Parts: sequence; structure tokens; C-alpha cells
Amino acid sequence: MMSTADGNIAPQHDWAARIVKRRVHITFAVGAILVVGSLMAGVQPHDLTNLGDAQSWIGVLLVVGGLAIRSWAAGTLRKYAELTTVGPYSIVRNPLYIGSMLMLIGFCILIGQGRLVWLIVGPFALLFLSTIKQEEGILSAQYGAVWQQYAAATPRFLPRTLAVRTGQWSAYQWRRNREYQAVAATVLGLVGLQLWQHV
Repeated sequence: MMSTADGNIAPQHDWAARIVKRRVHITFAVGAILVVGSLMAGVQPHDLTNLGDAQSWIGVLLVVGGLAIRSWAAGTLRKYAELTTVGPYSIVRNPLYIGSMLMLIGFCILIGQGRLVWLIVGPFALLFLSTIKQEEGILSAQYGAVWQQYAAATPRFLPRTLAVRTGQWSAYQWRRNREYQAVAATVLGLVGLQLWQHV
């Protein structure tokens, strides 16, 4: 979506809006296709307990690190109440999407499809970018000059500095933003990968 001259939100292309709205379902569908395709191809996932396997611990670090970034952001984000500019949002504007992308790469490596990671990450990067542009239009319309100043000072993805403006992390906000769903899905995914070893 984009903001119009009168401050209202103009609809984006219908197909893009539908895709953005269903991004969580698309993520699960692609994950399921990746797992089923890997099973059919006889791919063996990496053993999470094998510390001698560099790909295994790199994958786990990416998944856990991505989840930690998401949890930090979710516990800081005051959605619909204020423009959040502290915590991870003082470094980049989209820490939730950065965390999700790290997790996606980590799971691709753990499944044993590291060589296909860019074929999977590429479409998700486009989906995330489309979502971000829509959200930024809404934020620009809602917060005006405050948003413009924040957007000019804070990059979308690649931090210019690691100096964090501290902000209060809240378990209540973390729950309200439903980050427990990401934690539960991640735990199930990791357990499922380990059980896959015995298939």
C-alpha cells in the first residue's frame, strides 16, 4: 500500500496484496514442499547433535540466532501504539524479517539443501520486500514526519552502527505479538529434523 496526498492508504496491486496477506501460509507451504521434495530425493538432513559437522552447527546457529533476533524485536515492538525506534529497531527497520531470513537459511542448511538456498531465499526476499513496502506506506501515512526522520536515519536491513538505543523488552509484548508461535514452530521443526534421521 502507498499513502496518497490526502493521507489515506491507497490499495496496492490486488495480487501483491493477496500474496502479502497470506505470507505465513506460503512460508509453511514452501517449507512442506522442501521437506517432501528432500525426502523423495533421499536427502539426509544434518544431525543436530553432531558437533563435528560444521554445516549442522552453522545451521543451528542461524536458526537460533534468527529466532533470538525475532524474539528481541517482538518483545520491543509496540504495534499500533507507537513507532518503535528502540532496541533492534534502532539498528535496522526490519529486524523481524532479518531474523526470519536467517532462520530460513539455517533450516535450508540443516535439511541438506544448502546448495539450493538462493532458489528458496530469493522468492522469500521478494515477498518480504513487498510486505515491507506495504508496511512502510502505512507507517508513513500514520506517523508522517516522525517516520520520515526515522527512515532516513535507520537502514532497512544492513546496520550502519551496532550502537543500540535501549528500550524495554516486555514478555507481555512478546506474547501479544504472538512470537510464541515462531518459537513453537522452530522447536517442532528442529525436533522433526532430528527424527528424520531415523526415517
